[in-house]
Amino acid sequence: MEFKLVERERVFTTHGAFIAGVDLAPLLVHVGAPIAAVFNVNWFTPDGVPEAGEMAAEIGVEAEVHKLVDGQELLVMASADLPAFFDGWRQFGPWEVDVLDLPAPPTAAEMDDAVAAVERPPPQRGRLRSRRQERGLAGPVLSSLASPTFYYHGHEDACVRLESRTDRLSRLVLGRCIALEAGKAWRRQRVTVLDPGDDVVARLLDDSHEWMGEISERSPESVSIALSPSTWRDRRRSSGKPSYVAVFDIPSQEWELRRVVR
Repeated sequence: MEFKLVERERVFTTHGAFIAGVDLAPLLVHVGAPIAAVFNVNWFTPDGVPEAGEMAAEIGVEAEVHKLVDGQELLVMASADLPAFFDGWRQFGPWEVDVLDLPAPPTAAEMDDAVAAVERPPPQRGRLRSRRQERGLAGPVLSSLASPTFYYHGHEDACVRLESRTDRLSRLVLGRCIALEAGKAWRRQRVTVLDPGDDVVARLLDDSHEWMGEISERSPESVSIALSPSTWRDRRRSSGKPSYVAVFDIPSQEWELRRVVR
């Protein structure tokens, strides 16, 4: 697992790797507004795939379809339907998607503002930078929008950029990342791994805003995740020596965070 939290312009931006949209969707429902605007929906499936609106209908998610100037379709749906949307989207080979939450169905002007905030014109230099990199250089999307409380960008259904007004969502994401990493210990056995409590997450974020984790020990009764603060060398991210070990006890369904003493 990989996790990074950055605060800029009063916006908390979470970067995560090896985590899919379907894993985060319940968290977005939990903290977000009732309406979700879903756009820039791209996938790997060859020619003949449906448009975004037709795809949502095939998945079984009710959505209002709005045709944008660039020809793409923007979907307006209940935020509660995001888990079903992300789950169904996986069958089409997900590539990229953007999601903003809204307190009410958007007007045409609000939809244009939302798309414009995400689709910022690239600068003259650095033309080879990806759209995702340009967003990072331009600043948070939420800093230019008033209504949304979160902005989600998923890439390859494995890399995530998630913006929010407070660090509450970031804390939930870090907990979910740890739980998902622990769940990898049982490939042939169905085991429910609860997310760590806020006390565990708070201790980690007090020490660092960048973490990498991997399974260090497993048994029929427990699984341990070694957690290391991220370091950067030659512009590459790597993990140092573990500072903590998070242990999930299956019988008690509880997490314990142990500091590594050297």
